[in-house]
Formats: sequence, C-alpha cells, structure tokens
Amino acid sequence: MTENICRYKIPCDIDVFKYDFYLNTLKQEKKLRENLLLEKNKNIQDKLNNNNDNNIHLEELKNEYENYIKEIIQEKNEQKKGLENINSYIQEIIINSGLTDNDIEQSKKDTQEIINEILRIKEEINSLNLSLKC
Repeated sequence: MTENICRYKIPCDIDVFKYDFYLNTLKQEKKLRENLLLEKNKNIQDKLNNNNDNNIHLEELKNEYENYIKEIIQEKNEQKKGLENINSYIQEIIINSGLTDNDIEQSKKDTQEIINEILRIKEEINSLNLSLKC
C-alpha cells in the first residue's frame, strides 16, 4: 500500500494535533539554532573587541555571522510583509463581502492571530538588529 505524502514528506492524512506538534517542534528547533548563532556572534564580537591583534579569521567569521543574521532579518521582513498583505485581504473581504456573522467572527479571530504573528516577527527582527549592534 502506498502512502500519500505531501510536499514536505509529511503524510497528508496526519492528525491535525500531531501536525501542530510537529510544526511547533520545528519552530522551537529553528529558534534554538538562531539563538545559538546569535550567542556565537556575540562571543566572537566580544573576542574581537578584547583582542588588540586583529585576528583576521575572527573578523571573517564575524562578517559571516553578520551576513547570516542580515539574511534572517530579510526573511522575517518578507514574512511580516506577507502577513500584512493577508491581513489586508481579510479586512477587504470582511468589508466587501456578504459574510455571515460566523464568518465575520472567524475572520476577526484569523486577523488577531495574524497580528500576533506580525508582532512576534517584529520582536525577532528587533532582537536580531540589536545583536548586530553589539
């Protein structure tokens, strides 16, 4: 019997709870890796600031981390922009469509989830920007 596999090699018939758990696990792992990289970047910057002999290898490594962090910031800005576009679209649908009361309530809940996600992404961007300034 062949199993129906989705784009990311996750069975399409997987339980929603298991899928949410899987996504949360991936998000946590990504956040841990980002924090590890930020910590390494800070350690390198501290070493560079305390080391007067300008170690060229540390400087190169520092630049690589800074470039990586800038890429993450760019991705987060794109995520934020995409969520803002989705939020605008939902607002437009609420205003211009003849939605039922239940649909409007669901749209408002969706909008609030999107706003919360946008705020979370903004916090992450601010944190990443601060790490670049250290």
